[in-house]
Amino acid sequence: MGTLTLDDLKIGTAFSDVQTIGGPPSISGLVSTNIPANTSTGPMPFIVNDVETAATNLVVAATSDNPTLVPNNPANLTFGGSGENRTLTVTPATGQQGVANIAVVVTDLQGDKATNTFTLTVGQPTISAIGNQIAYLGDVTNTTFWVNDAETAPGSLTVTATSSDQTVLPDANIGIVNSGGTNRTLWLTNAAAGFAVVTVTVNDGVFTIPTTFTLTAATNNGILLAEDFSYPNGSLITNSAFLWNAHSGATGQTEVVNGKLPISFTRTEDVNRWFTNAPVSSTGGQIIFTRYVVNFTALPGAGEYFQHVYGFSGAFRARVYATTNGAAPGTLRLGITAAGFTPAVVPVNLPTNQNHVVITRYNTATAESTIWVNPVSETSNFASATDIATPITAYGVAFRQNTGIGSLVVDDLLVGSTFNQVFLSLAPSPIPLAITSANGEAIVSWNDPGGQFKLATGTNIYSVTNIINGATSPYTNNLGDAQRYFRLVYP
Repeated sequence: MGTLTLDDLKIGTAFSDVQTIGGPPSISGLVSTNIPANTSTGPMPFIVNDVETAATNLVVAATSDNPTLVPNNPANLTFGGSGENRTLTVTPATGQQGVANIAVVVTDLQGDKATNTFTLTVGQPTISAIGNQIAYLGDVTNTTFWVNDAETAPGSLTVTATSSDQTVLPDANIGIVNSGGTNRTLWLTNAAAGFAVVTVTVNDGVFTIPTTFTLTAATNNGILLAEDFSYPNGSLITNSAFLWNAHSGATGQTEVVNGKLPISFTRTEDVNRWFTNAPVSSTGGQIIFTRYVVNFTALPGAGEYFQHVYGFSGAFRARVYATTNGAAPGTLRLGITAAGFTPAVVPVNLPTNQNHVVITRYNTATAESTIWVNPVSETSNFASATDIATPITAYGVAFRQNTGIGSLVVDDLLVGSTFNQVFLSLAPSPIPLAITSANGEAIVSWNDPGGQFKLATGTNIYSVTNIINGATSPYTNNLGDAQRYFRLVYP
């Protein structure tokens, strides 16, 4: 452990028994801040304290390392407050922009000092964050962002963009269009598969402020894996001629039953199947879409993952979780992480003993992971993982069996390069609609714990198409109204 020297050892039964009187005061609470030019910070609170000197007797002073921007005058560095609770108002010189480090010093009656230093930035322009982009090879993509500055008209701000990979995205293939006011549109034309980090900067003549995002130039390699589990009943590994293999747990537990794959919390075997042309590297721009149909026969617990993109040595990405957290009684929800344990959940209640379509997207360049549940298009019913993971070389897909996942049956597994390649529309089974009357009102009721259907009405039996937004069972309708028809529609 090395060598150390001890002195003034005290042991007591209370803090005051061992407290050493003396030492410097303390100061805290001042943090770096940005303000427009020709304004002040307003009173910024901070706290001072000392063991032997009363707070009212502590002396505070402030200095600026950039007196052109913030002169070292009381009018520019103004204190307020009293006792422990003090304030500092910083007023930069008129017309000045730049950066100053402000050091605030507190001194006690013994001459001991403590310092709190913070950075003041004056007149810095702003630029909005830009989300990561995906575009298939040869496609042009665009995204809108904004820039702003309190001192400079939007049209006078200089906006530029550069790429980290001139092969994937040459700088010449980046276009910036002024969309009016503070808005800008960025146009990107990729030239090769892979990914590039794009840095977009705004300059007001004083500051250059960057933001970055990743463009994935994706390749469309078609279907990577198709699996309908049409093997004889029995061992998945043996009856698939070892297309499937176990990578953890008790080998031999997983069996095919009537052309489907049951997995359960009562077993521990985890199985994987490689892509037809495995592996998929993290540098080639591949997007992995995985689709399967799942039917839960027993509810999961608070949350465990049962499916993922498979990599070696526990490098599992796009982990799909089943959970009852936040779900209506008797239902479950599905969510996803990139590699963590707190999933982003699709807010759709899923009943047991019904088929549900699950589609996931894993970006091999960024490890970003997204899940859709019973989608009707690529824009519906999705959630994206909020955790950050390192990209991996992906070898295939896997199913995991563990306490907490519930019991479920999987079928129609398909892995492809685009959403449309794997998309499957699976309408739920129809449910009955009942109408009763009470107290002069018609009461329409139905049992849809998953909330998949919507109530529609119409005055013509052949045109019951008007969705009643927000209608829930039971729904009351006055019998004195005109003749109306009701039905449930999906989606």
